[in-house]
Amino acid sequence: MKINVLKVCADGEFEELLIEPSIVDVRRELGAAIDNIKLFTDVQSFICRLPYECRENVLMPGVYGDVIFIGGRGSYLAGLSPRQMSNLKKIFSGGNYGEARLQN
Repeated sequence: MKINVLKVCADGEFEELLIEPSIVDVRRELGAAIDNIKLFTDVQSFICRLPYECRENVLMPGVYGDVIFIGGRGSYLAGLSPRQMSNLKKIFSGGNYGEARLQN
């Protein structure tokens, strides 16, 4: 079973992907060793471990390389709901932050 995730590319493009719910697939999509950072409660965020080998992400100043957002918590990986996907796109493309909530 594959899960839907959102990849925010360093060039500012969004990619909706279907991947296996495994860290191996997340690592494969980012093309490097990864770290999990906590930006939101019910959404996991993965970045490249060696960020300065990547270009700065145009939608997230100070973050280097692509970022993948996945649902779930801890080691449990789940797909994003359509609402979470939409809200993440709003947040990172300058949408209305007040209306964007990452609840399911």
